[in-house]
Amino acid sequence: MPRTESLSNLTFLEMESLPTEVLLYIFESLQESFSPKSSPNESSKNLAQVCLTCRRFQDIATPLLYRDIDLYSPSRVARLLDTLILHPNLINHVKKVRRRRYFRALAFDSDDGAFSKLFQGEGNIFTKELPPAIERLLYKFQKHEDTIISRLNYSDDPIFAILIFLLPQLEDLSCMIAANFWLEGLGCSGSGKISDTIDSFQNLRSLCVELRGSEVKAAEIPLLFRMPTLVDLTIIGFGSWCRDAWHIPHKQEDWPVRSATIERLTLTVSYCHVDIVSSAVRTCKALKSFQCTGTANPSPRNQQYYTILSSVLLEHADTLKTLVLNDTQLGFSSFHYERIMSTNNFVSLETFELPFYMLVGWDNQPHEKIERFIPPKITTLMLDVPQESADRISGRCFDWFFLALCRACLAGQFLALKKICIRYHETLSGSLELGLDFVKLREMFLACDVSFDVCVYILHQAEMKRRKCSHTVIYTVSMIS
Repeated sequence: MPRTESLSNLTFLEMESLPTEVLLYIFESLQESFSPKSSPNESSKNLAQVCLTCRRFQDIATPLLYRDIDLYSPSRVARLLDTLILHPNLINHVKKVRRRRYFRALAFDSDDGAFSKLFQGEGNIFTKELPPAIERLLYKFQKHEDTIISRLNYSDDPIFAILIFLLPQLEDLSCMIAANFWLEGLGCSGSGKISDTIDSFQNLRSLCVELRGSEVKAAEIPLLFRMPTLVDLTIIGFGSWCRDAWHIPHKQEDWPVRSATIERLTLTVSYCHVDIVSSAVRTCKALKSFQCTGTANPSPRNQQYYTILSSVLLEHADTLKTLVLNDTQLGFSSFHYERIMSTNNFVSLETFELPFYMLVGWDNQPHEKIERFIPPKITTLMLDVPQESADRISGRCFDWFFLALCRACLAGQFLALKKICIRYHETLSGSLELGLDFVKLREMFLACDVSFDVCVYILHQAEMKRRKCSHTVIYTVSMIS
């Protein structure tokens, strides 16, 4: 593949004569990956200029320009829908849409006021007089007008909902807002209830939705797992669709068993009963990645939360490569002091991230074999140690575990292991006293070609800072109110 530096001195005629594959590579390099420090608009500005150069460049660059859409402002939503109305052929180019915060595009109308003609009065009622171009695009919506109106809540953004449902080739949707209208539409796509009304998202492979603040019915969540092509699913606020989410009546028959195509499942702030989380895991055919940040409320109905969950995860032991259990309530009650069982049976696991006590337990005896705890093909091991539980973990337990692991590596076991990281969480008054000689352990693991690091996360009311201190990396993290 050619280097872009060697092409910088080419004339326009020489550029125009290049093969399409080379031009495609060059234009793709113009798209900068989005970072929070730069405006998302910068990534498309260069490609937009290319489209104005000549017809051939326009034909090659246009699909790239509309492939990934970042809706970072209300006016951008309105302009995009306006463009798609005028140029319907662009609709099939859109593969990925990301919307990271809530706003109503309806408040930022287009120049001719076309959007305000779509809805009028309270409840966002459809008007009967629609511009011809919009009428053609919204034909499927008009056919089932009453059904759609019933799904629109006051806080929903109908313009954004229409935009999403008019993208038949959409493969990746990330929406960090609560919008019941399109969420229910996705669920209906999974069940096939109104496939004649909207496109059924037959190409959608990655979906990230936020349920916090939504009045979504618990019975509708399993429908997301029925979407036929979905591979990557992230649900933020899983279980928070009800004030007392962990008391939601749970019907096992609502969840398809080992039939979902999802390979990567991420559940964050999962305040719901363990049976619901277990059903979500059991629904998938063959999980390759499972991440669960936050746990259920410490209710008596959720006893043995992780014990139950680990037995369900073992059903995917042959395929699971990444397992992350990052408990946001680490060490706050005995409810969380449980151990993930049979971790050595995850024969394909490569990345393992969890609290230390969930791997080893509190009452571990030094005579136990290290092979009981470590999956055979592990490459990355990240262990969290909250300050609240550090006092309960003896230095003897730490010494035994890491010395045994190091001896096993020196003996030729765990050959794939390349990285070990301890993440210690402390408050301002806390101190790192775990009874370990970190420098010695670091040198021992380096002899096995394994990196060994300690990250200390200090809760402090300040901006995030990072400084290196010999063998320890210290993070000062802003406290979130």
